[in-house]
Amino acid sequence: MAYQEIGLGTTEGDGTGDSIRDGGDKVNDNFVEIYTLLGTGTALSSGISATASVVTLASPTITGVASFADGSASAPSFTNSGDTNTGIYFSAADTVAVTTGGTLRTTVDSTGLDVTGALTATSVAGRKLIDTSWNTSSAHTDTLTVEQSGATVLVHGTAANVINLPAAATTNVGLTYEIIILTAVGGSVTTTVVIPGSGGQFVGALSLAGGTAANAVFDVAGDTLTFVANTVIGSRARITCLSDDGTDGVYQVECLASPIATIA
Repeated sequence: MAYQEIGLGTTEGDGTGDSIRDGGDKVNDNFVEIYTLLGTGTALSSGISATASVVTLASPTITGVASFADGSASAPSFTNSGDTNTGIYFSAADTVAVTTGGTLRTTVDSTGLDVTGALTATSVAGRKLIDTSWNTSSAHTDTLTVEQSGATVLVHGTAANVINLPAAATTNVGLTYEIIILTAVGGSVTTTVVIPGSGGQFVGALSLAGGTAANAVFDVAGDTLTFVANTVIGSRARITCLSDDGTDGVYQVECLASPIATIA
């Protein structure tokens, strides 16, 4: 029902306004609608209370969409009446954020989950990621992603392959990948792992697979690790980002290969 306004007339006593009965009927109808929406029709719900700035609903059931202001880390949209700088808010479009003590702790958006501070868990269930993009007899060039950190990358070496590490970013520190040759590298091709940009550097401990410490080679010569022609099955490298200033990255590599891999 639309709101019913009592007709007061143009001037006092001009006879153009609503009669007392009609005016009272409109008042009744208006209140019946309010009491029906907020109560039983004859009484307001006991779960509703209000002050000058706060309306409190005890155990409400909401159907449809409830819309709230974006809020902020210091004043979230969903909060506790006794702890108003802790709760949930909307920090950007398509983003939900959690704040405690007025400080952003967690955001969830289309790219995933971002946590500020330590992440503690009593248990973690899951499996190690296995990437098979390079495990094909055709030559393959591609770039590993930040999300693939911790993955084992399987390589089919019969054709030339290029594995690019993620583009330089200060957040790359700690990224780690393990690369395993599942099919021997061809006699006239190589598989290379490349640090993007012009100033990246591998800090490499290179050893002969199945050999001894005596044949270990330490190399800091460049930004490309190469599994050379005829590298055997089972050769492998573990690569970890030690530092990245947003322009150039330094990666540690521990490589066991036969023949010994090179850095240049």
